[in-house]
Amino acid sequence: MSNVDITPTLLALIGYDRDDALPHFDGRAIVEAFADGPDEEQVPMQTTTHVTATPDGRYRAAIQVSEVGAQRYIDKSWRMK
Repeated sequence: MSNVDITPTLLALIGYDRDDALPHFDGRAIVEAFADGPDEEQVPMQTTTHVTATPDGRYRAAIQVSEVGAQRYIDKSWRMK
C-alpha cells in the first residue's frame, strides 16, 4: 500500500468515500483489504517490466510496475549485468 492510498482507504472504511464535499485524493481505497472486500486475487491488475540500457550496453536496469485501476505502483527495480 502506498502512502497516497491511506486517506482514500480510511475514508472508505468509515463510509465517506462517496462524499462529494471532500476533495479528490491521490491513490485508491484498498478495498481488497477489507473483511467484506473483494478477493485480492480477483482484483484486476496488470504488471509490466520496463528495461533500459546505456548506449554501450554496459549498464542495464529494470523496473516492475503494477497498475490497479488508474493507479500505478512501482513494485521493484534492479540492475542487470
